[in-house]
Amino acid sequence: MSLTVTALDIREFCPDLTATDAAIEGIILAVSCKLDTCLEGSYSECLDLARLIKINTICHFAAVTSRKGQIKSRKYANGAAESYSSYNEGGQGLNASEFGEAILILDSAGCVNTAFPQRARQFITTAGSSGSRDVGFYFGESDVR
Repeated sequence: MSLTVTALDIREFCPDLTATDAAIEGIILAVSCKLDTCLEGSYSECLDLARLIKINTICHFAAVTSRKGQIKSRKYANGAAESYSSYNEGGQGLNASEFGEAILILDSAGCVNTAFPQRARQFITTAGSSGSRDVGFYFGESDVR
């Protein structure tokens, strides 16, 4: 089984994301480049688990870079209303989303923490216009390999 993941896979696994497909594709690229080798080596006996960790990692990054968070309630029929809540308010790092918490449980080999040390899990939150939700990663020079 391959660790290949598409934006459609991510939308199906974490349907409440507000990130665009382009943003998700960027996250998939970054996660694939930094994480696949460790996941394939560490979980060669169970690549389904490796793929699940990868999907949760992509969902985590997409969730925490979204300023809106999860859709909490919704009304329409032209009394339009939506409200949002942040993912795991008060949580930091992998504890900042339900997907990150799943990674902490599933990734016993520590691939995610090795590939994305704390200093690399900082995000640029000002990308694009004030209405943009496409947010990129910041990798310091020491993190670029």
